[in-house]
Amino acid sequence: MPFRAVLVAVEEAADEALRTSDDLYARHDPQTGQAASLYLQLRSLRHRLRVMAPRPTAASIVTDLELARTECRGALQSVEPLVDRALRVVPQE
Repeated sequence: MPFRAVLVAVEEAADEALRTSDDLYARHDPQTGQAASLYLQLRSLRHRLRVMAPRPTAASIVTDLELARTECRGALQSVEPLVDRALRVVPQE
């Protein structure tokens, strides 16, 4: 299943976003909200990849991942390579 690789990559990015969000929250960092938002974006995409029928188009997945990538600034830079990995494995339509 071509979307399996995308799903795994999105899960890894979401997990990293959650770890970062938890760390920022513990430090009362103002970027906590942005980290939580990124986490929710990635979890929403994960849900769409797992549950929706028909599956989202490759174009919509790329759009969502590119939007998530714009949030990977500051303390969230560690999520960017994982989002990039997900972008690389999106199947061509």
